[in-house]
Amino acid sequence: MTVFEDTLYFRTDQSYYDGALDWSDNTIRWIDLNTGKTGDLPFIRQNQNIAFFAVYEGLAVIRYSTPDVTDTIMLYTDEDPAFNGKNIAQLSGTEREQLGQDTTQTVLQNPCTLVNISHRTRDRNTAYLDMDGDGITEEIILEPSQDPENMAYRDETDPLSYFRLQVGNAKMENWGENLSNTLWAVSLDGQSILLVLYEDGPSADPYTRFYRYQNDQIIEAGGFADDIRLCGISPEGIITSAIRQDVVQTDWITVRWQFGENGMLEEIPQDLYEFQNPNWVNLSEDLPLHVSIGSTETFVIPSSQSLRFLQTSADWCWVLAETADGQQGWVHVEHFEVMDLGKNVMEVFEGLNMAE
Repeated sequence: MTVFEDTLYFRTDQSYYDGALDWSDNTIRWIDLNTGKTGDLPFIRQNQNIAFFAVYEGLAVIRYSTPDVTDTIMLYTDEDPAFNGKNIAQLSGTEREQLGQDTTQTVLQNPCTLVNISHRTRDRNTAYLDMDGDGITEEIILEPSQDPENMAYRDETDPLSYFRLQVGNAKMENWGENLSNTLWAVSLDGQSILLVLYEDGPSADPYTRFYRYQNDQIIEAGGFADDIRLCGISPEGIITSAIRQDVVQTDWITVRWQFGENGMLEEIPQDLYEFQNPNWVNLSEDLPLHVSIGSTETFVIPSSQSLRFLQTSADWCWVLAETADGQQGWVHVEHFEVMDLGKNVMEVFEGLNMAE
């Protein structure tokens, strides 16, 4: 069993009846936990025995035991109501327009809140939204690329490895790795709207992309290496994320972003960045700590002490360390060399976290 977006998915026998002595796992049934409505997930190979399945990021991964093969498909349910009890494909033009206006108001009236606007059908994710504020709803479509050149390189285990994004009449194609089959929208000022896509990367390497729609064009407004769902958004529209940085060791640092006057995402410069996982390490030898960045005044921490790293300077050359007894000072580091000792960090600290 697994839960995704308030829906429970589980394996069962499509033709099972009460009192049957045996059964086969040949379908995936879903139950909407809010309404109690239920149905079966349609997929490519009907009536095949399912050995394993997972539902995440708007995708379904299904491994069959007969035959031994795995499918990854864009998640969809034919019964999902979108508006007036109808699914997204059944809506009239008037209903699509009303759905788009209602969704637009939800986004604008909840500024700095990520809103899932997805409506999933087979091989397509559709939404309706007034992206440019002209009072007219745009149809938004996320689907696999149909370009023959791109399809030649399509990864069958990653349906959106080459994807097409359409807003109104504007279209763009791009490449992504483990792109989520989810369309999000957010307004940071209660007036304009950003479209948001997220990808998990080749090995849990998160990346968030932002798009604007202006003058009948899709404009990629920037992105950062974090999952937008894990980020904080202040009432002023400042996004706080974490990105990986190698200084003394591999760690995550807190970074703040904003959209500039040109509508593009930009990092807010900081003099100091905070490490998010200050783990304790041991000293292999006595270590001089500077009383401030660039200061020639130092004091020595004996090798019997343990310490952790709290902050780094913007040029990644100074790291604030704190000892177990509460002393704080700055380590001068360049290219993984502790400058005061002329030694690599691996020779000075034991227990460093190093990631490739």
